[in-house]
Amino acid sequence: MKSLNRMEVLNQETQREPQVRNFGALVSDLRGFTALVEEYSPLLMVELLNYYYVVMIDVITSHGGVVDKLMGDSILALFDSHENVFAAQRMAACAIDMQLAMPEVNARAAKLGVHDLHMGIGLCFGPMAVCQIGSSIHSERTVIGDAVNLASRIASCCLRGQVLMDETTYDLLKRIAIPGEFNVVRIKGKSSPITLCELLGLTWPRRTLLPDSNGGVGHSVDLPVTYFPVVNKQVSMEGIRGRIVNLSEDGLGVLTALPQDFLQEIQLWPHFVDEHALPDIYAKVVSCEAAPDGQFLMQLEFTYMGGLASQAIQSAVAQQL
Repeated sequence: MKSLNRMEVLNQETQREPQVRNFGALVSDLRGFTALVEEYSPLLMVELLNYYYVVMIDVITSHGGVVDKLMGDSILALFDSHENVFAAQRMAACAIDMQLAMPEVNARAAKLGVHDLHMGIGLCFGPMAVCQIGSSIHSERTVIGDAVNLASRIASCCLRGQVLMDETTYDLLKRIAIPGEFNVVRIKGKSSPITLCELLGLTWPRRTLLPDSNGGVGHSVDLPVTYFPVVNKQVSMEGIRGRIVNLSEDGLGVLTALPQDFLQEIQLWPHFVDEHALPDIYAKVVSCEAAPDGQFLMQLEFTYMGGLASQAIQSAVAQQL
């Protein structure tokens, strides 16, 4: 079960020809970090991001992972073993411990006056080419392969505090994984839908569970809202009207005439929030079911709320207590 370290895997100066190996690819990113950078000073965000990296890289290396890239607020880590199942197990245990380490990061965020950060993690296992890319001016040793791309796409599907994996990874982990829901989704760059499984915890080497990030059923309300689907990272210019029928600090239920796909990202403007805070509320669709009178009930989970928007949501929830 020997793990290849970074020197052996990525920086072997004597091996310039690409080599194909099976790796586990873990990609993590922070929900709504781009909006955070707009809200707070760049130097403050650099300080917080570096602290986040210190905590997460320590977790990754403790599980035998190799950090291949730091990409803004994202981390690509690789896991290797002579047995695929052992690499997948280490990768999954690492993902769980990374999520469990987020309170430490958020304690530092609180000291800096920044609201809580939330991370999503995508897991994928498959063949990748270990190679040197670039030119004579600049080059780097890295990995190229569909599994890396898929892990990144899976991470983008995650809700706050969630770990998702593809079926191949689940097959390697099914003896020790505590799975959540299985959902078929369409991933950019994939011609066919793929099945994703949520990882809730592991039974080995010790029983470990992720904290439940679901705030439960919200308070019943009847409030107007306008929402804007986000497609290819572009917010639609045309808003869709709806009614908020339940509300919590973690999400809301919206009654609408136009349904949205599972995990569709949307920008929200609850009409009780100052219109200037409009760009600061984002959510993803976690379910969409038919309702009476040709309507649809969408349940959404917040992925990011700016400071003013967050205060408005908290105030609206408090008024229902």
